[in-house]
Amino acid sequence: AKPFTVEQQAADAAALLDYLGVSSVRVLGLSMGGQAALHLTKSRPQLVAALGLANTSLGRGTDGAERRASVCSEIEQLGWNGYARAYIVSRTVYPDRSSAVAFEQVMKQMNPACFVEQSVSISRQNVSDAASQIAVPTLVASGDRDDSTPPGVASALAEVIKGADVVTIPDAGHLSVLDQPAAFAGLFMDFFDRVDSEAL
Repeated sequence: AKPFTVEQQAADAAALLDYLGVSSVRVLGLSMGGQAALHLTKSRPQLVAALGLANTSLGRGTDGAERRASVCSEIEQLGWNGYARAYIVSRTVYPDRSSAVAFEQVMKQMNPACFVEQSVSISRQNVSDAASQIAVPTLVASGDRDDSTPPGVASALAEVIKGADVVTIPDAGHLSVLDQPAAFAGLFMDFFDRVDSEAL
């Protein structure tokens, strides 16, 4: 089997949309999903009408070896269930909210080896080139308590994308959709509605 990559995630999304006969989408990606969304928009610009990026960075472009060693060591120390709990605690402000607990349960069902490959692919990302080629309306958001991709990182991403807007979601960590689901949904729904109305 091929190792998991963010680029493959973007290609899979494009293939699914083609299979479904979808010709235009509004794409929203969070964290790794935001990087996949950038790859999708670069490779299929005619497909993406508007782009939302939450808690996403341009990436570090490393070889992934250090990240692989770190994640594997933590999983070995904590066990997979313990690692999943620690992950949620480190990336949310409210790890005991029902949304975060539900996400933790889903994460525990993952194959740890797949998670490691996912982490390695994220560390290898450098999406500066993809971001600089984006020509659709884009909104970049971050949580004000996100230690993984703080507001300054979101601003750096927005600066590379022509015409992008950038906002900060209050009282939210890296998984901002879990900390502030209503605010998160309202922010991006308003953005996509505005893009649609301006296109009429």
